Amino acid sequence: MNIVYEDDHIVVAYKEANILTQSSESGEKGLLEELSEHYQQKLHLIHRLDRAVSGLLVFARTSKAAAILSNSLSSDDFVKEYYALVYGTLEEQEGILEDLLYKDARAKKAYVVKRERNGVKKAKLAYKVEKTLDQLSLIHIHLYTGRFHQIRVQFSSRGLPLVGDGKYGAKDHEKRIALCAYHLSFKHPITKKPLDFQLDIQQEDIFRKYLTQIR
Repeated sequence: MNIVYEDDHIVVAYKEANILTQSSESGEKGLLEELSEHYQQKLHLIHRLDRAVSGLLVFARTSKAAAILSNSLSSDDFVKEYYALVYGTLEEQEGILEDLLYKDARAKKAYVVKRERNGVKKAKLAYKVEKTLDQLSLIHIHLYTGRFHQIRVQFSSRGLPLVGDGKYGAKDHEKRIALCAYHLSFKHPITKKPLDFQLDIQQEDIFRKYLTQIR
């Protein structure tokens, strides 16, 4: 458990890959439960990361802070940015990806669909290619919407699966996905002070492994 920031109202913590954000139906503990035990109080979940994804998460320590943060998720004040390693190269070095996504709850998988219908949600992100080598690209991502498996399915549907993401087409044998929520920025729910947190992706084992190949 790696606590990045704490005060009486919120906690910002780093979630390792292959750790749940929240406990599963089978009873496996998640980071939320570990933090609640650590602080000996119930913490409130604001947003989540997939099990195989690492990065920064903010939790609320009061219901008031939780309500304010939850309401700010869709605003420009709440910034979530990622780095991803994908197989393949993009024609455009930067741009916007917009899709309609459908979540198959039974298969625990998302799909890009062409038409709106019950259960379909709009997904939007901005990307910029930072580095490339042969058929490997390091991509910076700004997330506008937080849909189920959004980044993974939006890129894989374009023939660009993330490194380590066997569920969406990667053929390697990595134990985690090369996706890290490295940047989190928002206004403090009570003081309104701007808060900004960033991780060095070179500290992430899977990024360090592949980035030595990309100059």
